[in-house]
Amino acid sequence: MNRDPALALAVLREANGMANISTGGTVYSPESAIMSLGLQAVREVLQEEYDNATTYPEDVEFWFRVVRQKSCKAVTVAQILSSYVSPASKERAETTALFSYLGELLALSRYTKVFISLVESGARRSQLRYKISQQFSFDMEAEGFSYLKMCALPSSCVIALDPDSTGFSPEEGLVKNICQSAIEFVDAYVEDRLERLAPGVKIPPKSYRRLLRLDDAKYEALYEEIKTRLEQEDAELESEQVAQETASEISIDLEEGTPVITQEAVSYEAAEGALSEATGDSSEPSEEPQRKDSVSQVAPPAKKEAKPSKNELLLKKFVDIFAEIEKIDDLLNQLLNMLVDEGPFERAALMVVSQEQRKAIAAVSRGDVDKKQTVVIDDPLSPFLHMKGRVVSFGKRSSEVSPFGAQTFALAPLDLKMSKPVALYADCGDKTVLTFESRRLFRKVVDLVNHLVPCLEGGVPNELIEGSEDAAKEDEA
Repeated sequence: MNRDPALALAVLREANGMANISTGGTVYSPESAIMSLGLQAVREVLQEEYDNATTYPEDVEFWFRVVRQKSCKAVTVAQILSSYVSPASKERAETTALFSYLGELLALSRYTKVFISLVESGARRSQLRYKISQQFSFDMEAEGFSYLKMCALPSSCVIALDPDSTGFSPEEGLVKNICQSAIEFVDAYVEDRLERLAPGVKIPPKSYRRLLRLDDAKYEALYEEIKTRLEQEDAELESEQVAQETASEISIDLEEGTPVITQEAVSYEAAEGALSEATGDSSEPSEEPQRKDSVSQVAPPAKKEAKPSKNELLLKKFVDIFAEIEKIDDLLNQLLNMLVDEGPFERAALMVVSQEQRKAIAAVSRGDVDKKQTVVIDDPLSPFLHMKGRVVSFGKRSSEVSPFGAQTFALAPLDLKMSKPVALYADCGDKTVLTFESRRLFRKVVDLVNHLVPCLEGGVPNELIEGSEDAAKEDEA
């Protein structure tokens, strides 16, 4: 529960409501809220949240998960910062950090299509806030603070999340410094610019990291611990996503009219299990609240062996074929062939980016891509300037941002040891959205290629060398 902003906010709102606050002091954490309300009351809160939950398409749910994961990262960083700065503030800092991105969740729920388009186009958090504000007069931070106040969240939490707040106590100031620094670290990590917060790099005057007052040795240890923990969490999330995707593919054949066990229902049961553990109540409740889908009436299905998805089978084929390849040029050509011929992609290309980062040339391509087609890089938000070490997908904002007219596409750098940067491009066609499965396959393949290239013999394809030379000529021109 302390990793889900919606559930945490629901129990805190109930615990700090007028009916409960009169019996004790302010409740600052989900764990304390559970102890204050009691297990049955918390079950009722969860039931209400479950009944009123909005269902979104899978591609939209993906972005809700992304924002929630940022909230979890903020909690992790706040935990680490608290241990260095003020261990006594740990509980309040964790709870406050969990709501760091509530404004983004609200904007995503209200302006779904525009929000996703902006994020997919590579917009950073500050740019996202500005564009949503300009287009809809919706200030994500202010709306988030307003919502927290309406939910009776302790005022100290709102003070800590508001960078412009004043008149706070020394303890509230410590929590604020920790939470604002946590947000700064998470934004930098997610946007692939964590190195700007590294030890030895000058701290900007307005950064809350200045107020942590850590010496160089402690800050270096802090930075390394944060970086390691965030990378570990990403690896764990990747494993969980694979497990969830495998589980979701298991179909349950039930008679017509019999309710189906949904993933939401499973999450509800997991939440109840966590509540029982938190309160020390291991006994079975005498009476469960009735749910709309009457999940409790459905007998558990017989266990079935999970069948691998089409993309999982394709990834295995990639691994098997790549294991027999000995030369780099064979690897790259086979990669493009398989992405288009057997994979979910319509177009794939190896893009050479000029040294001055003004143009990108499709040196080797498959699908509906002209040979040596050139993409002009004149937008500061161009994906060719922000791909770095991660695979990301971008929405179509203009012909320059979407090189070949696709609605969404994926782009990632390849470590080919060339003088000019080389990126792998892929899309699923002009009108087909790049699905989560396609993104994951693309990411896995890129990791596989970058791992194999140093072990192979030979050079890169001649087309890449020619593309690099063309890029050099573009720079000179």
